[in-house]
Amino acid sequence: MDEAELIRRAQEGEHAAFEGLMRMHERRILALIRTFIRTPDDAADVFQEIWLRVFMGMKRFRLEATFYTWLYRITVNRCITWHDQYGRREKLHSRPVESVDDDDEWLERTIFLQGIRKSEETEDHHKAAQLQKIWAAVETLNAKQRLIFSLRYQHGLQVKEIGEIFDMPEGTVKILAFRAVRHIRDQLKDEMA
Repeated sequence: MDEAELIRRAQEGEHAAFEGLMRMHERRILALIRTFIRTPDDAADVFQEIWLRVFMGMKRFRLEATFYTWLYRITVNRCITWHDQYGRREKLHSRPVESVDDDDEWLERTIFLQGIRKSEETEDHHKAAQLQKIWAAVETLNAKQRLIFSLRYQHGLQVKEIGEIFDMPEGTVKILAFRAVRHIRDQLKDEMA
């Protein structure tokens, strides 16, 4: 069953259709949350809150926007609210918990962005060390830059889609993403110096 049909059925109250939508998007949403909220219990709570909000708002969703853009907007807004309420007291010193596949893909994209080259002999050790440095640099970004950076480079969303999620012009998204990349590059240069 395609997404449009699942949406239609979920809007009519069919729980199985809503669960289908969840299964379709849960991995990406959880990865986005974990990029921002480091504590697994807090991330799980926010994940549940987001899906509750989606469930409660399904009847209001219009097919004018894509479902995942609407879902990402809800996720981003909830993560920002969580950070404003609780994040300041958290020590953000550990990297997000993700699967090895996500780490590899994320690392490859980010290494490419930063111009960092890896050596074949020390690939595993180098990957782990670079990943740790990258996450440390990402954690120094402000909340909005961190989310934009994650959506763009970890989740692969286009600038237009991120603009829709944040309800901001594409030019502003590009500037924030550029500043985030520049900040991370500077952080990594300082680490390597």
